[in-house]
Amino acid sequence: MMKRLLFTLLLFSILGLASAQKVYTYGDIVPVKTIIFYGIDFSNAKIILESPKHQKIIEHILYDDFNDEFLTDKFDKLKKCLGKQFIYKEDIQKQRESLKDTLLKMEDSSDYQKVVKKYQLTEKEGIGLVFIVKCLDKDHIRVELCPVFFDIATKNILWIRKVTGRGKNGPNENRYPGGLDYYWRIRIFHAIEKFMKNYSDVIQVQ
Repeated sequence: MMKRLLFTLLLFSILGLASAQKVYTYGDIVPVKTIIFYGIDFSNAKIILESPKHQKIIEHILYDDFNDEFLTDKFDKLKKCLGKQFIYKEDIQKQRESLKDTLLKMEDSSDYQKVVKKYQLTEKEGIGLVFIVKCLDKDHIRVELCPVFFDIATKNILWIRKVTGRGKNGPNENRYPGGLDYYWRIRIFHAIEKFMKNYSDVIQVQ
């Protein structure tokens, strides 16, 4: 009898917790007023045709700089474009090394879902937005990334699209670290700019 009572109480407590936690769906993206923004996630980015020296610079120096610069130069534009209140969290940037696993091919949404499921987040509910970088491809002079909206409680992806950033007037082959920063930054930000430009058209017609 006591075991049954304890089991019943445990069941009700679990159900109570579940009911208190709102689970979001795709349809909630447009009307929701607040988005938790997790920045640009490079944890599974593949670097194509860069020298080992430049790969180390990109991975250990520039990834953090890209996030800092985006927050300085583009964050207000992103908030205005989406028409929402944004709360920025650094959870993913702090976890970047521990998140990095054998590089996923990132060919479809299930690969991106695996990345999001690994996030250790302090928030328990709401809608999150992260830009997951697939590759920095020097061979084709482009960056591929995906804006990803997801439900924080379940970590299920609600909306995802691939965007390619190319930019213009990048430095030549014999570039120094400052030039390396510029070369990739314009392509990363170009991809995000494309998302912002088309957001109102694509997010509401899925």
